[in-house]
Amino acid sequence: MIFNDLTNYCPMICFDEITDVYSIVDEFCKDFEIFSTLFLIGNKPKKKPRMSTSEVITITLLFHLSGFRAFKHFISIMRKNT
Repeated sequence: MIFNDLTNYCPMICFDEITDVYSIVDEFCKDFEIFSTLFLIGNKPKKKPRMSTSEVITITLLFHLSGFRAFKHFISIMRKNT
């Protein structure tokens, strides 16, 4: 099944507010990182990740709100619409 228009398929996602969701998640991640660094055990990773924690959480939230069953299909549709 091919979806030409993601907005018709996913009524739960308001694409105008994705930036707002990202900024809220980013603020949360910054505050949580400050709090959680006291409790981390071990060494920090040597390589810097390609995506920030807030980007990963935002994509995960959008996936769960979208109604898709497979993450692979969600990402392929999102890439086509950007």
